[in-house]
Amino acid sequence: MSKKILSEDSRERLVAAYEKTKDVKNVALMFGVAESTVYRLVSQKRKTGSLALQTSKRGVKSKLTAAMLEQIKKKFEEVPDITLQEVIDELKLPVKVPALCHAVLYKLKLTRKKR
Repeated sequence: MSKKILSEDSRERLVAAYEKTKDVKNVALMFGVAESTVYRLVSQKRKTGSLALQTSKRGVKSKLTAAMLEQIKKKFEEVPDITLQEVIDELKLPVKVPALCHAVLYKLKLTRKKR
């Protein structure tokens, strides 16, 4: 079957139809979805109470916490010419230079201009 996104209203009707009949095959055929979709939506409704579309945050989670970012910002204010590697060493950060560079540029919005 082709992958399609059901509206929240359709999801509610699908779960209601399943709860009324307990017949997964007929409900799946009626809504044009796979049987696994019926099971997944019924399970989601039981666990969360909602049938809203679930989005996941993909990618690697940052190892830098908000407190660490504050420390980094303070360090750059104190010593503007400090290198990224020196920041990592002094603050004992759990990241490598490219990750710190990304955090400095995109999370802290700091630009670095060495003298």
